[in-house]
Amino acid sequence: MSLRLEHWLKYPKIDAHCHAGGENPGDRLVATADDLGVVEMRCSQPISAGRIAPMDEVRARNDKTLEAMNRHPDRIQGMCFIIPGYFGEAIAEVERCLDAGMIGIKLYN
Repeated sequence: MSLRLEHWLKYPKIDAHCHAGGENPGDRLVATADDLGVVEMRCSQPISAGRIAPMDEVRARNDKTLEAMNRHPDRIQGMCFIIPGYFGEAIAEVERCLDAGMIGIKLYN
């Protein structure tokens, strides 16, 4: 490892845009973060490529983020993914996620 990299690794970092999925949500992300000196992560699970997914799929993505938060409560903070066009359903999902401990909103599509 170069001395320059060692110098920067000693400073704690926050990743403000990451995704914690997989079979054990957050485990791989936290392991990689440890290698890079990242102490906190703000995570979401957006559905990309312009696809307007059904609300049950949006909820399932947020559930994965909540699972990652529960597995790594000192490291992962969740951002509630929502597709704004769902109006009332979107508001209810944001309230559900915030009540469960998420700290913000990730608007997409």
